Amino acid sequence: MVEVEFLRAVLDQTGCGLLCDVTNLFTNAVNHGQDLRDLAARWPWDRVVQLHFAGGHWHDGALIDSHAHPSPPEVWALLETAVAQAPVKGIVLERDENIPPFDELPGELERARSIGRAFERWA
Repeated sequence: MVEVEFLRAVLDQTGCGLLCDVTNLFTNAVNHGQDLRDLAARWPWDRVVQLHFAGGHWHDGALIDSHAHPSPPEVWALLETAVAQAPVKGIVLERDENIPPFDELPGELERARSIGRAFERWA
């Protein structure tokens, strides 16, 4: 059973919503050589109620979801795909390492808010 099938089975059995870490979804696709468009087309967006996003880094040939850097363009594109398709109630910016000065974070937060507003998820 592939990840998407497993996840859908768990969601169907439990009836719960899903918190989707879009950076992790992107990172897994890169590290496992998966086609991100194909994965996103099969993802259970209809069950996603919250999103997390961040940036990672490369280490020994693998992309690490470290929450240590600004989000790359691919994550922003996936975030937009997610918000367009999912009944999202919220988006959380993650920073656990290399926390930048506070004045560097509002730009990312506003970009996420504008994506939500563009798809009428909130005011």
